[in-house]
Amino acid sequence: MKLTGKCKEAFEKWSDNVLYPFHIVGVYKGAFWDCPDSMQYGVYVDFFDSVNMSIGCRRQSLHWFVSYAYVDEFRCNTRQEARARAIEKANEIYNESN
Repeated sequence: MKLTGKCKEAFEKWSDNVLYPFHIVGVYKGAFWDCPDSMQYGVYVDFFDSVNMSIGCRRQSLHWFVSYAYVDEFRCNTRQEARARAIEKANEIYNESN
């Protein structure tokens, strides 16, 4: 669930304000990248909200999840896979459009 290119640059600039509390408690901001995917995901959702991109995942049935990024939907077998796919696609869309 790593961001790349222009999307990563924009996220890091945006996160200077959002992740500022890490500096206050003496934790290096880069520690964000070491957080579990489930913790990073919420911050990514807030970032993509700030650039008017909707991402998320939901259980569609007992057997699979649906992840979505902007206008694309994907079937996934686990919530973790759905979260990763939503971030991956949002990263791709952002990099193509900026």
